[in-house]
Amino acid sequence: MAYSFPTISSPTSYVRSGKFTTLFWIPYTDSGAGIEKGAVPTENKIVGLVCTAENMDNPTLSPLNEREIFSLGKTKTVINDGVQLDPFSISVHGNAVGILGAVTNQDLTVDEAIIHAYEYGLNGALVVISHTGAGGTVQRSDLYLDVKVRIPDLPGATDGDSQQTVTFYSEEAKVYSAFGTNSWAVEVFRDDAASITNANAPNGILTAFTLGNGNASTGTPTAISWNPNHTGTSVYEYMAKLSVDGVDVVDADINTYGATSVTWNTAPADGATILMIYMIDTASDDFPLHLSGSTTDVSSMWYAWDDYLQ
Repeated sequence: MAYSFPTISSPTSYVRSGKFTTLFWIPYTDSGAGIEKGAVPTENKIVGLVCTAENMDNPTLSPLNEREIFSLGKTKTVINDGVQLDPFSISVHGNAVGILGAVTNQDLTVDEAIIHAYEYGLNGALVVISHTGAGGTVQRSDLYLDVKVRIPDLPGATDGDSQQTVTFYSEEAKVYSAFGTNSWAVEVFRDDAASITNANAPNGILTAFTLGNGNASTGTPTAISWNPNHTGTSVYEYMAKLSVDGVDVVDADINTYGATSVTWNTAPADGATILMIYMIDTASDDFPLHLSGSTTDVSSMWYAWDDYLQ
């Protein structure tokens, strides 16, 4: 089941504006990925639509700890410790408590409070997709990996819609943009031997994992070789994110990889959670972000995070 963007009659060209932009949140957790619903979970929601967003700042990248080095008789040298993603914010509706639970990786029916002015740490990935109205064609898809979250303010009261702010940032920028009809897909492989089941998830025996076999996934997606720095040398030629129980996979762990599968040298442990984020062409594959991680309802990711509290 592919998702269809709302039809907008005019203009039909790509515009990065509210009605042409859709935001998704992919939560990371201690177990690897997804927010479990309820004290006895039957779902593990791995991606959700931030349908309460009203506007978004321009994200910027800047040198981390840039400084000058002086030595007698030498040319002045400027060095840094890499590139950071400067804090940028989205504004959401004042009553959008669901997205607050999502970005802090909490099911608010179990963990019933948000701590403000608290550094929640490494929390997830943000996907920002631009599209045309007519036919809903993807035009650009930006992936912000490994971002941290702050909740800097609370909603006030107004004669209309109040707003509150969610701020994203990272000391190590990992930002990737796909263009044309290309976009980012996400899959989780998980079986908790109870209510969340997947025969293709890690069981201590399986070493090969095929794209499209993740929890509640459908179809047979083909990943795009998108990173020329890793062509023929690394699984990250295809993967933007690959982790087991929240720990990023290194190439020494991988036996073989390709556009449709990844094979480990040693089987991931029974009950482990694999998270994959990769690029596909939405013109030939179903729009990827409908993979809910639910065992019962593939489309469940499309309800708002607020609905996830019900």
